[in-house]
Amino acid sequence: RALAPIGLVLLFQFSSLMVREYIRLWLLQSGMAADRAGHLSAVAGFLLLGALLAPLLLPIRWHLYNLFRKPPRWPRVVVQALAIGVLLRGAAWCIAIAAAHLGTHGPLTNAAAGPLFWWRCPSWDYLLLSLTVLALLTPLVEETVNRGVILGGLLTRKSPLAVPMSATLFAAFHASNNLAIAFLFGMTTARMMIRDRRLLGPVVAHATFNGLTVLDWDCLNGVWSPRAPSPSAAIALLITAVAIWSLSWRMVRPEDAGSDR
Repeated sequence: RALAPIGLVLLFQFSSLMVREYIRLWLLQSGMAADRAGHLSAVAGFLLLGALLAPLLLPIRWHLYNLFRKPPRWPRVVVQALAIGVLLRGAAWCIAIAAAHLGTHGPLTNAAAGPLFWWRCPSWDYLLLSLTVLALLTPLVEETVNRGVILGGLLTRKSPLAVPMSATLFAAFHASNNLAIAFLFGMTTARMMIRDRRLLGPVVAHATFNGLTVLDWDCLNGVWSPRAPSPSAAIALLITAVAIWSLSWRMVRPEDAGSDR
């Protein structure tokens, strides 16, 4: 039987996202810094989503409990998930640099700038807030909902497109410039979930990816603008991104699944 009505889960996700955006704008109007407003509104959105989903999740609480049990050979799962998170963050960088080569981040001028990068982190309290929201809460919430409930529901329906469908739905709730990497990430973590029947691998991979993203956003500063569009460089970078994702996909071998179900 289906674990939860997928349409209703998606509706609740969308509703919490709209409320989250309303709270973010309200905090901005109150004078709060944009980054802090984003993090605090995300926490409010997660709390609302949990409240909305509670009536749907309580009947399947034992299923969710099993998803958070340690999988067989869990140390290997953790190490593999860490590696996959790093690889996919590298793929995300390839996609971002390809977009810069195509000028999608803004119009290119004839004056090249950089590349020049330097490392400077914000205050430790802000960095801790970013890591807590993006590398802890976000992976737990999103993997429970997307891999535990939505993918699980599609699998119980015997859908042959369960993996790409769940990855598409996962990507749909991300910003437009992150759609490609979110889809590829969703494909790999769905495969991990199907192999292990546990959420440890997807959560660790997600936490690793987001933790590196926090360091990208908050600590890595830089200036770089290509002199002119370079489609050939962009294509090479996109091919590299797909190759990196393919490696992460091949790392999750179904034959590595343990016997504990």
